[in-house]
Amino acid sequence: MLHFDEKPMYWFKYAAGGEVVVGFHTLQAIGPTGQDPARLDDTMRPLGLVPGHVAPLHSVLALVENAFGIRLRQPAEVGDARWSGRLLPLPN
Repeated sequence: MLHFDEKPMYWFKYAAGGEVVVGFHTLQAIGPTGQDPARLDDTMRPLGLVPGHVAPLHSVLALVENAFGIRLRQPAEVGDARWSGRLLPLPN
């Protein structure tokens, strides 16, 4: 998930089984936290998402697409710059 609100707080969090696997603040130097903070390193590094550096513009959106196969789009029915993606159903 990518959290956004009117305050300058943007968080990326990847969770599985009710636990945060990888999380980081996207407006500060990246410092991954969670159960397995290095899990997405191979996908993050080519996008410039490197611990100790601020996330390049739009790199977190590319991470969502590359790591999870979620295609993001800007829906016509929303009147602002929000992006969304369709999640696949959870397996039974």
